[in-house]
Amino acid sequence: MSFVTAKCIHCGGVITVDDTKPISKCDFCDSTFHTETVLVHHKKNTVKNADDEIMDDFIDCMEQIIEGNEPEKINEYYNRVLDLVDSGNIDEWSAQLKDLTLSSETHDLAIDTIIKNICTNYKTTPGTAEISGVYLEKYDTKNYPKAASYYDIPASEHIYFIKDSTVLDSFKRGFAIGSKGIYYCSNQKIKGFLPWKDFAQSNVVITRGILYINNLEFYPGLGKHILELLEELQKAVRYLHS
Repeated sequence: MSFVTAKCIHCGGVITVDDTKPISKCDFCDSTFHTETVLVHHKKNTVKNADDEIMDDFIDCMEQIIEGNEPEKINEYYNRVLDLVDSGNIDEWSAQLKDLTLSSETHDLAIDTIIKNICTNYKTTPGTAEISGVYLEKYDTKNYPKAASYYDIPASEHIYFIKDSTVLDSFKRGFAIGSKGIYYCSNQKIKGFLPWKDFAQSNVVITRGILYINNLEFYPGLGKHILELLEELQKAVRYLHS
């Protein structure tokens, strides 16, 4: 038995947890949580110069994987990540973390979780045909079938965001963001699939009211929110595929 002082992830109260037990309880707010989750929050907040956004994104990502799925291999991987945090050298362990992720069986699951989080946290632009959510292929019976048909989305793919690039919301032109990459039919009627490793090196800009992903054209709608979403996705996948 080993007791560790940490902070409750819900109320912020200072608590003592037994790091040999999988579940802990807060004495202040009575909430329960996975012990590894509260320990990683504590370590993340005590590591010196822990200002690396990508590091935080990965820790948050792995927390959610632990909360939702607990196969032994993911817990083992997660514990190795915690050991790297203890080194206190952000650059060193961040680079090692990327190597671990790329060589781990959890790689696809980690990418999927990051993409899902970015898309579902995106606030769709009012007045535009944008849909975000978890597993749109299951729950969006109105627009997903059209996007799947026009963008040739495989039935096995998880979709988290759909962008329509037409005036009448027909979804004949646009793109869908999935766990493996971006499925699209551009304004030039070009159909295709852009995997994340290729999107990482793509040129994404808005020029004269047109959103460009390389030479592919789409109508961005109002504002530049969609560009911000794509840039955030690109930042994440560049880190994984660099």
